Amino acid sequence: MEAVIKREFLLAGLCCANCAAKIEREAGKISGVSRAVLDFAGQRLTVELAAPPAADVAAQTDKPSKLVDAIRIARQTVRIARQNIVFALGVKAVILVLGALGLASMWAAVFGDVGVTFIAVLNAMRALRA
Repeated sequence: MEAVIKREFLLAGLCCANCAAKIEREAGKISGVSRAVLDFAGQRLTVELAAPPAADVAAQTDKPSKLVDAIRIARQTVRIARQNIVFALGVKAVILVLGALGLASMWAAVFGDVGVTFIAVLNAMRALRA
């Protein structure tokens, strides 16, 4: 049996039965909601949510060794993302200082920004080889 989570909401100022029916219908359409009941007299909306699955990772294969590969790829991706962040902030800081000193124009800033983006994308593409 699937676990169900119940939540109750108070709806103050609800004065139209037609509006209440529409709220109940729309609440029932929300993803993850298994049942929605609106008590017009009590002005309460009770929503039953289907409990999410317990596992954070679902195995798509019968080879546990793939988990080691997934962890390696995840670590490499985080490393590349950090490299891109440090590089982008470093280049932007240099352009900011040069601009404040009057040594860099607006075009230098634009080319620097586009160049950093292009280099970061190329750097991130290294993760595709993993």
